[in-house]
Amino acid sequence: MSHHLDSASTSARSEFSASSEEDQASQSTQTDPAEAAAPTSPLSEATLNDSTSDESHADDGASSDTVSETMAANGSARVTAATESGEISRRKWDRKALIIAGALTAAFVITRAVMWWLDHHIGDYWMIDTPVDYYFKGLDDPGSRAMQEYPVPVMWMVTVLKWLTMIFSSADKITVSIWMLLVVDVGFFAWLTASRRWWGAGFWVLFGLFFGPLLWTRWDIVPAVLVAATLVTLVRHPKVSGILLGCATMIKLWPAIIGTALVGWWKSRQTWQRIASFAATCVVIAALSVWGHGFHRITSVFNYQGDRGLQIESIPATGVMWAAHHGEDALSISYAASQSFEVFGPSVSRWETFSTILTVIMVLVCVYLCVAALIGANGFRRMFPRAADGALTPPQQRMLVIEKTTDNGWSARRSAWLALIIIGAVLISNKVMSTQYVVWWAAPLAVCLDSVQGSPASASKQSAWSLRIAGGLMLVIGGLSQWIYPVAYNSIISNDDNPSVLILVVRNLLIIAVFLMLVVGFVKEPSVRLVGLRDISDMIHRRYARGQWRNITIERTPMSRRYHGKHRLRRLVITSRKPNQVESGDDEVARVEPDDSTQTPHENVDTDTSTAVATGADISADTDTATETTQHVDEEESDTTSVDDEEATDEEAAADDEGESQKSSRSHAWQGVGQRILNSELTGVCLITVGVYALVQTIVGIALAYNAKLFNSSFSDQIQSWDAQWFTRIAEFGYRGGEAIDGNPPEFRTVAFLPGTPWLLRATHAITGLDWAAAGLLMNAIIGVIATCLLAAIIRKFTSSLLAVVLAVAVFAGFPMSVTYMMAYSEALFALCTFLFILGYLNKDFPLAATGVFMACLVRMTGYDLAIAFAIGVLLHHRRNVRAWICVAVAPLGGAIYMLWADHLARDAGGYFAVQKDGWGTQFDFGKTTLHDLPRQIFALEGVVPLWGSLAILGTLTLIIVGIIRRFPFMMWLCGTGVGLNVILSSGYFHSRPRLLLMAGVLLTICMIVTTVRRWPILTTAYTIVIVWVGVWLSEYMLTQWAYAI
Repeated sequence: MSHHLDSASTSARSEFSASSEEDQASQSTQTDPAEAAAPTSPLSEATLNDSTSDESHADDGASSDTVSETMAANGSARVTAATESGEISRRKWDRKALIIAGALTAAFVITRAVMWWLDHHIGDYWMIDTPVDYYFKGLDDPGSRAMQEYPVPVMWMVTVLKWLTMIFSSADKITVSIWMLLVVDVGFFAWLTASRRWWGAGFWVLFGLFFGPLLWTRWDIVPAVLVAATLVTLVRHPKVSGILLGCATMIKLWPAIIGTALVGWWKSRQTWQRIASFAATCVVIAALSVWGHGFHRITSVFNYQGDRGLQIESIPATGVMWAAHHGEDALSISYAASQSFEVFGPSVSRWETFSTILTVIMVLVCVYLCVAALIGANGFRRMFPRAADGALTPPQQRMLVIEKTTDNGWSARRSAWLALIIIGAVLISNKVMSTQYVVWWAAPLAVCLDSVQGSPASASKQSAWSLRIAGGLMLVIGGLSQWIYPVAYNSIISNDDNPSVLILVVRNLLIIAVFLMLVVGFVKEPSVRLVGLRDISDMIHRRYARGQWRNITIERTPMSRRYHGKHRLRRLVITSRKPNQVESGDDEVARVEPDDSTQTPHENVDTDTSTAVATGADISADTDTATETTQHVDEEESDTTSVDDEEATDEEAAADDEGESQKSSRSHAWQGVGQRILNSELTGVCLITVGVYALVQTIVGIALAYNAKLFNSSFSDQIQSWDAQWFTRIAEFGYRGGEAIDGNPPEFRTVAFLPGTPWLLRATHAITGLDWAAAGLLMNAIIGVIATCLLAAIIRKFTSSLLAVVLAVAVFAGFPMSVTYMMAYSEALFALCTFLFILGYLNKDFPLAATGVFMACLVRMTGYDLAIAFAIGVLLHHRRNVRAWICVAVAPLGGAIYMLWADHLARDAGGYFAVQKDGWGTQFDFGKTTLHDLPRQIFALEGVVPLWGSLAILGTLTLIIVGIIRRFPFMMWLCGTGVGLNVILSSGYFHSRPRLLLMAGVLLTICMIVTTVRRWPILTTAYTIVIVWVGVWLSEYMLTQWAYAI
């Protein structure tokens, strides 16, 4: 039996009940001898999950609070444990799920259309439009003090907004801002729907309608969604949860208090992973803020918050607003320096003090909760009830499941619940309250409404419905908030005699009611819970009685004393084993072996253990076993003698028997080799990938030709521009030939270009007789085809997925600046050399790898990065291989010989490196130029190309870091990292960075595809399509519209 995360408890029960009638019908016609023993078999013994967790210790088990069942393809049942990760099961989408998802999507589209219509056709809604002019003023004129109240990451988002307005110049800037946040809205809904959080998705659909278009015109949706994602990833991805919360905190300060939910027991590894990643993210973003804007932009945010008064929508101002509405003359409402409407009067100071006291109490309570969670004190260390021991005595009555907690009672469910309470406390205690703050609460609540692991709604049916009632009240709060702002806001600030202030008071009271409901639910809900799942026990009986489980072993595994003191609990594990694999040393093992005469067709396919109570170590081991099994099958398939091999052997044997000549035998042998090549799987893959490469490059060429025509140019002129002219000149006249350049000998400029590309271009021109432009196009087309085949062979080393190969080739062919593959540039040839080196290294064919590096060093200076990568790879993995070290030593000699010759040729100009520095502004300066230019290029907003140069640098660094975390294929990652860091740490024209980082971006992006394609195929495909689309657009833009060198 194999381990999978099959389904959640809520869906498992429906499956059990739906299959009961079918099971009874099948049992009535079945005459399996084991059927009579089913009622008394030990399969119905109570299964009690322990409370240990991988979070606490490496040897602790990760228990679950649900046990689920699905039918395998061969009709057998799989009983697995779902870990508490907040992740919904990965079952196939059945008709019911598709109908629900389709209905929710239709409702989402309709509600968002209504919101769009409200924003564009109702007069009062002009007030909520994004203050883009104010944002841009803070960006363009730092001396104006605009946007000083916002953290620097908000300025970065404004920068992205301005970039988008430059790219989509035909669209209104407010519309671009709305579309930007609409993408966040759509993404959050899509995530809720894809994870089958039906209640959460439905709530988010309705909340948008009730809350109105203000959802898209303020930045608050971004930190709210990040906090929601934090609550989902607390256990399964602790580092990611800390990073997400850190980003949310630096965008809007309030999520910092949610850090309380990250804290668990002090001996828990995951606790410190969450805290460390959260702190590191905040420190890094703060450092970048100081680097780009100065330290005063850190302090200005806190100074602004301290100077704010009592805002009219805040909870502490509710009584004051009610008194002002009923005619207290001493109170007034006016627009304050904080750019918000505040209430003024003699009694306001008392309410401000009250707000400060509430805030201090909230902070102290959060500090206490953190300390208590760390040391496991005062209610956080709740032992399991003694009744759990007695539950094991009647083994054939019921199956018991205990919810997973850590040693101190910490769980993702309780932490998510605590986060909701803290957000409510922030809203209630804060003297500042704007309508959009309601979104802070709504997005995290949406992910908690469904009964899934890590969600408060998974605790019990009572807890689920209490949260859903809170969600209903939140919809009312959203509707009242939309009425308050923008519909009735003018009447509130003018203190007109209408019910608007009453609606404000009701809205605030509802916020307090929801907060109290969450507090009561959190206090009353126990940290440990026993759940009776009688239907799962019945299911085990049915499956065993029908002969679908061949061998079942039930083990009692003692739990550690440190969790329960002297009351030691036990857990029962259901496993599937062959008779000869069962160990007889365990006194508490019961074997049940039905008649082997009736075997199911696939009963021996899966031999690894299937447990009803799976620990984290078990799941990891099973994953490794499954991987090894897959690899073993692949090896068997690859090692199996093909039909073509047998035919070739038969042909040779027949030729020998007939006494044919040696020449004839060789002819048959070569025919066999050719037939194997034509029929091999790799050949088919290469043909497909060559087709993909040709298609993408054709699209790039068509886009370039079309835009060249729009700008009164031609395709031929464009592919001969910039450095292509230099390579063509060298190919035609040599390094010393041609006219003088700026009064200096040609070699004072030409030696900067390495000879590999000019030599090959001259050879192609001499052989074909084509003009230089056509010769360069043909040369790079052939190089591209060979490089594509090499890339396909490399990807097949890491995965058998054809989709991964296709996507990798598409990225290679369509990456930004891939248009240089058509030009007389060195990019295509350098890619071929890189792929040749990587393939040789992976095959341990070190002469082939050395050949690739040798050629690369004659093509580009970044070829030496490959030489360094070669040396590092041999040092780490083949340090005792003398032949490998000889290849490492020989590999860079070609480039070194050329540099000596070029240095001698340009000795009057100072040598080779002086030509690079004086003629082309290129030298290795350890990143000094990049650190100086990057902030200026990001925020100067001088055009698309400086923007893309900045994104290319930041994207490359991000992929390098992700590669370390996600463990990209080593040599591909090392080559991409070496090339990328060489470019980033060198000086040069900033607008040339996208082209110089082409190979690094291709390698690192392909590593990302290989790593993610099996787990997220749709997302990876969409990611690839976006890259190709941007690449096609940027390639033609750089040649046809950008006025400077690429």
